[in-house]
Amino acid sequence: MKTIKTLLVFLFIGALTSFAEERELTVSDIQKSGCVSHVRGADAYNVQTMVLTKNGSELLVELFLYYGNCATQGFEVTPVLDAACEGASYSDSVTIGIKPIIPAQSDCGCPFNVSFKVHGLESNRFYLFCWWFDGLVELTEGEPLVLENVLERVEIEGARYYLKKNFNQAMMFNGNNNWEGAFRLPSEVTYQDQTYTVTALGCGVFNQAPLLEKIIIPATIKDLNFNKDNYTSKDVPFNPVSGCPNVKEIEVEAGNVVAKSIDGVLFDKKGTILYGYPAGNSRTSYEVPEGVTTIAVCAFSRCSLQVLDLPGSVHRIAYNAFPLSNIADLYIRGVIDSDCLDWALFYNWDNTTRLHVLPSEVDKFKAIYQGPVVPLSDSDQPEGIRTVDAVDSNTDASRYNDLQGRKVQGQPTRGIYVKDGKKVVVK
Repeated sequence: MKTIKTLLVFLFIGALTSFAEERELTVSDIQKSGCVSHVRGADAYNVQTMVLTKNGSELLVELFLYYGNCATQGFEVTPVLDAACEGASYSDSVTIGIKPIIPAQSDCGCPFNVSFKVHGLESNRFYLFCWWFDGLVELTEGEPLVLENVLERVEIEGARYYLKKNFNQAMMFNGNNNWEGAFRLPSEVTYQDQTYTVTALGCGVFNQAPLLEKIIIPATIKDLNFNKDNYTSKDVPFNPVSGCPNVKEIEVEAGNVVAKSIDGVLFDKKGTILYGYPAGNSRTSYEVPEGVTTIAVCAFSRCSLQVLDLPGSVHRIAYNAFPLSNIADLYIRGVIDSDCLDWALFYNWDNTTRLHVLPSEVDKFKAIYQGPVVPLSDSDQPEGIRTVDAVDSNTDASRYNDLQGRKVQGQPTRGIYVKDGKKVVVK
């Protein structure tokens, strides 16, 4: 487990929304107490508490025992307001991200008291994702609402959970090594005659589950990486289904608000993050869909692909994204952000994979990778591909499919498509 110095808490989980246009909230008066006591978070037994007080369109948020790094100098707070789910009985969803500002490393952790004001929130009834809380809140003007995070660590049917006792929610942080075949994660569990909704998965849930062949993620899951900071020191997503060498398909049930599955591959709901590729799938080549911008930690762990093609939209590849894979040729068609380009990107590789990158990026990759790095050329395009100019409004969009065979809705933008049975590049 990483030390507290690697802690980076940013709970922007993604609001429970239909992805309508976001409206603006602002933050002021961010205050912190400094260390309440120099005790590692895991060893502090006081109950974490959040107090919400609403006055007009201003919401006062007070956090007690927010665990952080002793070197923390302040906190960045990011609130997002969005329209609620269609048919919901409340008006809005609010997501509040909290990120410590840590200019120096320190191997020490302690709890802080933190408070801030959120401006521009009109409704007193909304769904809130914030810190450790996700649920419906109903506020009375001027009266504080006290929420306490009472956690209990338990084992149920061979899997381990943190139970949020006050909210009837469960977070699975370790699975059962005996799971096999096609397995649907539970959407609820019962402990001591009390039923809890399973809302979160930890990064280590599927570690060493060799008998699984299909994973089904229920609609109740709203967080795929709740304990990510135990596994990574960078603010990047983690593949929650890594560690399963024989899984051929990942399915996400309809109604899930944070994730989806395309051809058995796990993505975030908006299709910008590729979380996990099923390592046991029999495909020998895979083209990541255009529009994906980020490849998660261990996304292609143990996969047997011979050819992996990343489109130009990908600009972030997490370190250790391809551990113990058998990829022979990796095509990287975009410019990768500089902070992703270090030796850890190719951790657990044997340096035999051929990297095909843009000519302008060859030297950057040669600096961090010991294997062959070659520039992309016209011959690297799929066989039979041709280039067309930007599509105008008179084009029959129904003739275009994406690389997964789905009909394009609306006019195709820049990218690779299939038209009349042939691949084309729309410029």
